[in-house]
Amino acid sequence: MGSASTSPRCLQDCATGEEVANLGTIKEADLEAVMACDPDVIFIGGRLAPVYDDLSQIGPVVFLSTGAEKDPEYIFVLNRDAAIVSDGADRAREVVENDLARQTQAYRNDHIVYLGNPAVWYTAGGGIEALNIMLEDLEGALL
Repeated sequence: MGSASTSPRCLQDCATGEEVANLGTIKEADLEAVMACDPDVIFIGGRLAPVYDDLSQIGPVVFLSTGAEKDPEYIFVLNRDAAIVSDGADRAREVVENDLARQTQAYRNDHIVYLGNPAVWYTAGGGIEALNIMLEDLEGALL
């Protein structure tokens, strides 16, 4: 298991320790350290998009972004409005499945995943129970 050395404060408890490899920063991945972890899946944000192809050779990559720049196989949607019980929560599909998204593998293969527990993803950044719920959301889509 590994994590960026510049993980947010709310993730420091699970992103540090002897068993957690330092994989670089959120701006610059240490590709050798990532490879040494032999990951089952790699989650990256927009700042690591330039190394997406390199990371894809190491393991499957989930690109966390607001766009569809890399023709992703999956798009995971965190419905912020549903998470905070705000107006517009019922418009997520309309907003996400736009012309750009319809050009992706994710759309063509019905792999746009609306996370089932958006409040946990958006407001509960840490804790073992929140992590379990998040993993169940991903397992439901990927397995």
